[in-house]
Amino acid sequence: MATQCAVRFNQDASFACMCTSRGVSIYSLEGHRRVLSLDIGPVSLAEMLFCTSLLALVGAGAASSQSPRWLRLWDTASNSLVKELGFTTSVLAVALNKVR
Repeated sequence: MATQCAVRFNQDASFACMCTSRGVSIYSLEGHRRVLSLDIGPVSLAEMLFCTSLLALVGAGAASSQSPRWLRLWDTASNSLVKELGFTTSVLAVALNKVR
């Protein structure tokens, strides 16, 4: 059973991202159902850009591939990594917008 780490809403509160020890799940709040589940290892933070397929993910594991010092931009439509950004300290928060 996966342990829940965090829950975040997208900007218009139509979806919720649930971070777990196994990955991330996306829930539609209109239909009250899970629309996506990614088993990618422990995730501490996840942010969805409005109603797009773009997710910002921060790991929660001890392995370097799951480090909380890496921010990953993930495209759920193609199920692929768009960009990785490494930091010297742990990423504590993520906020996405359409302007920047």
